[in-house]
Amino acid sequence: MADLAAASHAWLDVLRERVAELGQKETARRLKVSAGSVSSLLAGKYKADTQNMKARVEGVFMAHRLDCPGLGFEVGADWCVDFQARPQMPMVAELARCWRECRAGCPHSRLKRGEAPADAE
Repeated sequence: MADLAAASHAWLDVLRERVAELGQKETARRLKVSAGSVSSLLAGKYKADTQNMKARVEGVFMAHRLDCPGLGFEVGADWCVDFQARPQMPMVAELARCWRECRAGCPHSRLKRGEAPADAE
């Protein structure tokens, strides 16, 4: 667990600003995480990998976009994280191609080749 409470990363600074502006509960709702996760992260007690939270903050509050090789166009970093967590392949052909790409070595994917997503926040 890194000492994130005192860390100065752009995404953490933005998260702190949004919590001050919107409140912890609303910030968490927009990030699609629990308020406890936001609280733990800002207090430096977040035990999970921070990369998913970083991608969510960058996508939701910083308009960070990624080139999705499965779709052939840009998507928000938060959308990418959410999509990787889908437990089964979508029925729409374009999304199914993206789902397979997430598991076949996409440079943005946090999954290993062929790995199913873990329940993580």
